[in-house]
Amino acid sequence: MQLLLFFHLVKGLLARLLLVLSVVCLLSLFSTPTVLAKQTKSQSSTVLKFCIEDTEFPPFNYFIRENGKPTAVSDGYDIELLALVFSSTAFEYEIQVRPWVRCLHSLRNGSIDAAMSASLNAKREIDFRASEAYYYLTPSYFYLKSSFISEPIIEKLEDLSKYGQVCGIKGFNYVQFGWPPHLGLIETPYMSHLSDMLKKNRCKFFLDRKESFYGTLALKQHDLMPPDLVSRPTPNNVKESFHMLVSRKSLHQDMILSLFNASVRKMESSGELAKLLNKHQQKIGANRYAEE
Repeated sequence: MQLLLFFHLVKGLLARLLLVLSVVCLLSLFSTPTVLAKQTKSQSSTVLKFCIEDTEFPPFNYFIRENGKPTAVSDGYDIELLALVFSSTAFEYEIQVRPWVRCLHSLRNGSIDAAMSASLNAKREIDFRASEAYYYLTPSYFYLKSSFISEPIIEKLEDLSKYGQVCGIKGFNYVQFGWPPHLGLIETPYMSHLSDMLKKNRCKFFLDRKESFYGTLALKQHDLMPPDLVSRPTPNNVKESFHMLVSRKSLHQDMILSLFNASVRKMESSGELAKLLNKHQQKIGANRYAEE
């Protein structure tokens, strides 16, 4: 009888012990993921991927020069702005240099998160999410004064075609210029070739953003610019806004846009954004063309 009572007592104690162990195990199961999540975050942080154009778009992105030759190190307004916005966050980031067409393709398939220095058109606004504007350029047309007896009368941009062929950069967006797409352009992949195309009479005009064109001349120390090269703002005289394009497939699209837009607004109101742009214009020597 005593043996039976002892057996039931031990059985009861074991049952209580098993219950306590079960509770401890359950608590462990619920608490472990939080610890693992913190460890995972500290051991392998997310890397945000940004794309810039490989042909350079000074002063916004360009390669640092050594003895007049480009290195593989990128610099510019875009590069420094990304550092100011994202370097203090918990996210790592990298900048990939690609042809502009590949930047847009990578945005569509989500292999990069965002691309810098993009103008907008209807298709881009559908395909991507755009940040607030963070700088503005002047759409312009250029020509050689020596090619005309008197200054061409251009009331709307398509009037250029009355005088001859018009050149532009392959893959660039000219919607904000007011150039009708059906008229087409003679295209070159390199901005620095545009003035040469005028001299060789391949076209009578070319289209470009005034600030980035002169930035390219300064960066490449292109002193062979024709002395009679004339630039005029397009007839609509509307400044063209430039944005960061964010992939709709990026897992971090909301965070990227929120951080970038907030930083741009703050820097714009404090004057830091204008100082940053001026810094890189001076760095490449583009200010000497300011009055052109």
